[in-house]
Amino acid sequence: MQITQKHLKLLRGTSDEKVMRIRAIAQCAAGLLIVLLLAVIGFSSDGLRDGNGTTASTVTAGMRAEEHRKQVFDERRQRFQSNAEQRSVASRAVEPANQSPVVLR
Repeated sequence: MQITQKHLKLLRGTSDEKVMRIRAIAQCAAGLLIVLLLAVIGFSSDGLRDGNGTTASTVTAGMRAEEHRKQVFDERRQRFQSNAEQRSVASRAVEPANQSPVVLR
């Protein structure tokens, strides 16, 4: 009788091991799937597109970094200077009718 009980305990123990093995394999597979999905998302968003539809990496591929920084700086400065009148508080405060010179006698 004791042999049978020991035998049943061993059978239960091995069946639990099989379940634990399958569970561990399923967890590893799920983890690898998550890592794979993150990698795919990362590679797909690597080529972010600008307003013209070209990727930033293709635009700057032929340029050196210093030339690209200078070009971006010049573009931003030009945009800033073209919009300077819109941002100027003083240009809004001064009335355009005040064009004639004042002569004091």
